[in-house]
Amino acid sequence: MINKSPIYQQLNQYLKNLILSGEYRGGEKFLTERAICERFSVSRATANKALSSLVSEGVLEFKKGIGTFVRNRRISHFVDFDKSAEEAGMIPGDELITMERITGDPDWSEDIYHVERLKTADGKPYLIIIQQISAGLCKNFMDHTPGEDIGNYFIETCGINPGRSETVVKSRILEDRESQLLETPPGGASFTIETDTFLKNEKPAWKELRIFKPGCLEFLYLPESENPGKAVSYRLSFS
Repeated sequence: MINKSPIYQQLNQYLKNLILSGEYRGGEKFLTERAICERFSVSRATANKALSSLVSEGVLEFKKGIGTFVRNRRISHFVDFDKSAEEAGMIPGDELITMERITGDPDWSEDIYHVERLKTADGKPYLIIIQQISAGLCKNFMDHTPGEDIGNYFIETCGINPGRSETVVKSRILEDRESQLLETPPGGASFTIETDTFLKNEKPAWKELRIFKPGCLEFLYLPESENPGKAVSYRLSFS
């Protein structure tokens, strides 16, 4: 079967395989754009796009003035909700709750886009996603909403390559509005995953907060051979 996925996505998988095979380990400097071009016979733009995608996924990290490195094993911050629901034999859904432009947001000191969406499976809510994006980076954002994977949106639609991201997992009590959206009794304990992503010049690009329905998020340990760069990953439970 012919692989119809974009060249940079195919290259992305080849580069991941280099890490899976142990050729490059956590903390080690990774291939440069030029080395990737020579090794895989691709353009500089394709190499840059593939590297940026791996940075967005958290497999690699960019260190200004030094280069790109394989990230030490950590918590994975992204899982495809729709794919997880389909694998569980359920029909995924996506409801846009809010999408607005906020002028002069005090936390950003600039205009931002604020998006809230509710992810469902077989009509039942499981996840709230709140995204804030620098308005100066994607001027036509209101016409082209990014969906769940905002990293690929920045790369493919805005032509912007992220530098690094910081992810924090927390446990907290759901607020009343969150409990209502997730259709769960008030006062329930939930896991949240907060991710801040920056450009290579350290300017904030976007922030994302994922609020999970109690009992929906499960953590699991995976060996290096199955999960390069990530000691702990997570999966969704729809029980």
